[in-house]
Amino acid sequence: MSAVDTIRNVSNVDSPYVGLSFYTQENAAIFFGRDSERTVLISNLRSSRLTLLYAKSGAGKSSLLRAGVAARLTELAARSFNQRGTARNIPVVFGSWRDDPTAGLVGEIRAAISPFLSASSPSIPAQGGLEGAIEAANSDTDAALLVILDQFEDHLLYRTGEGRDRRFADELAACINRADLRANFLISIREDAYYALGDLFKGRVSNVYGNYLHLEDLTREAAREAIEKPVMSFNDLHMDQAPVQIEPGLVDAVLAQIGPDQSAPDQSSG
Repeated sequence: MSAVDTIRNVSNVDSPYVGLSFYTQENAAIFFGRDSERTVLISNLRSSRLTLLYAKSGAGKSSLLRAGVAARLTELAARSFNQRGTARNIPVVFGSWRDDPTAGLVGEIRAAISPFLSASSPSIPAQGGLEGAIEAANSDTDAALLVILDQFEDHLLYRTGEGRDRRFADELAACINRADLRANFLISIREDAYYALGDLFKGRVSNVYGNYLHLEDLTREAAREAIEKPVMSFNDLHMDQAPVQIEPGLVDAVLAQIGPDQSAPDQSSG
């Protein structure tokens, strides 16, 4: 897949809404309502070695990180690659914690950098440590990795099955602590598991809570945007088809059912 194809794929949608699932990078064209949060998270990812993002279940963390943050960073990486031959920053999103997370994250790194490799670039071995995989990715692409670890509470649930000699927390901490490693990390975690990070990284990472962000629920204005703008964007992308329309008064009726402490229902996953 070329870097140009990477940009095209983030706008490949066949419906204005995704339903009960979270939004992915492929749904970027219909993801709205979180522009300011996306900007803040991208700025943190670029400038800070470790960022923590936490929110209550259902606030939309996964959707924001994938369809908002990662999609935008992928677009910028592809643009840089096409203009200068290298991408400055390459996003990597990982959120599958049931099996060996080191192997899984290394696999995601390999997939993420593949559009930005030259034909002569060596490939990252399927097996091996996280530090080595990141070093190889830096060397092969001349880019920094922006690693997003989504739904990290699942790692806390499954980590008891890890081998003691290859504990993911040790490998991740080693990467975070290496000032010369061209990689920044964002850990996204559910609010009720947030304080478990202190126990997990105790003795591994100093001041783990030094840079954190809390994701609030959508405001009423943002909720309206999240409902109405996907339809407009979808119609723009499918001008050869009959336009999708929202029934008059439906948006107001939906918003009237949303309390001040609730988020819009169509972006509630994650």
